[in-house]
Amino acid sequence: MTGAGGMTGAGGDAGGAGGGPPMTCPGTPPASALISDFSDATGSDPINFGTAPNIIGGTFAYSGTGLTPPTLSIDSTGSGINGLHVVANPGATADGANNFFGFGLFFDSCVDATAYTGVQFTITGNLGNCGINFATNFSETTSPNDDTRGTCTLASCFPGSTPVTSTGTIIIPFASAAGGSPAVIDPRSIIGVQWQMGQALGAACTADFVINDVAFTTALPPPPPPPPPPACPVVPATPALTGTFNTVAAPNAFYTFQAPGLAPPAVVPLFNPDSTWQGLDVSLNPGATTDPGNAFIGFGVPLFGCVDALAFSGVRFTINGDLGTCPLQLGLVAQDDNATIFGGSCIDSLCLNPTSSVLSSGTVTVPFTALTGGTPDRSVETSALMDLQWQLDVPTDGVTPACSAHFTITDISFVP
Repeated sequence: MTGAGGMTGAGGDAGGAGGGPPMTCPGTPPASALISDFSDATGSDPINFGTAPNIIGGTFAYSGTGLTPPTLSIDSTGSGINGLHVVANPGATADGANNFFGFGLFFDSCVDATAYTGVQFTITGNLGNCGINFATNFSETTSPNDDTRGTCTLASCFPGSTPVTSTGTIIIPFASAAGGSPAVIDPRSIIGVQWQMGQALGAACTADFVINDVAFTTALPPPPPPPPPPACPVVPATPALTGTFNTVAAPNAFYTFQAPGLAPPAVVPLFNPDSTWQGLDVSLNPGATTDPGNAFIGFGVPLFGCVDALAFSGVRFTINGDLGTCPLQLGLVAQDDNATIFGGSCIDSLCLNPTSSVLSSGTVTVPFTALTGGTPDRSVETSALMDLQWQLDVPTDGVTPACSAHFTITDISFVP
């Protein structure tokens, strides 16, 4: 799990929200590959598009609590309508669980797009500093509380997504989607498409662009360009991350995360009498699961921007209290293993930060070289650190007692 908070799948009302039992959604093949070029768009909220026998639907926009959804309108030139105009100015939040916003198109009827391999669209304008991911909404990844055609009964339902990092004609294969809950890709039951957006915690982003010529496709995307080299101007003035006013950490912007069906940790920042940061008080009672692929919970603290820690060899901190039966590991989120939607440079379908071995109570020193398993970079890029992160795994064997823990992490510093 990487980044300051996860991508939340708030897909909006995709054609009939709430009420009634879940319906199956066998789609009908579209009359043509075109979803919409917005040449027949009418209305404003929602903006409606399409006429029979083509796909018919409308627009939606959404955001987490405290943020403003993107504004949508039909952009036109002197020669006529030319696309869906999107202006994003969500404001800032320090709440990682609500740091999401976006927009999309819902379909009035389920679509069977098995004759195609993905979706393409043209995007022009200024993507600004907002992260953008594209997602296809399937019946199986949608809650019936959001759409009566949804069949997902998990605590958290959202589609997998693919990063969008440039303007031009973008081709998104269905198979490139990652991170859905559940992890389903089913072109037989499409109820809409959406562009999920995000930003760094505590920093407001802006964007102003136009989407046009949205269509199903059998084309393959071009290979992605190499990510830009990291640029991290922040160099710590002291190794200490706690007990100093010169810290490069942002403790009040801490975040938590958890697999579907589990409860997140409860985290409280601790401060010394002189108001310097002391550490974190962590309580957890996540519940039980038998799914090893969805047995993680955790918490993290963002660093201010991107930190160059080349002068140091590792991280040291003290763990006091009861760790319970959930093994605890340290993870460091660097720019090259962090998704672009969280300010990183990873454009792969899966971005994971490297982690340590299991930790015990007491004063712990974790060398940077001891953290492995990141994707796409297995090791830690110490010149471009973005977050400190701790992850715990919930027992799944059905024998180990359920995890309940209460501990503190204090005296955090880099190791010279």
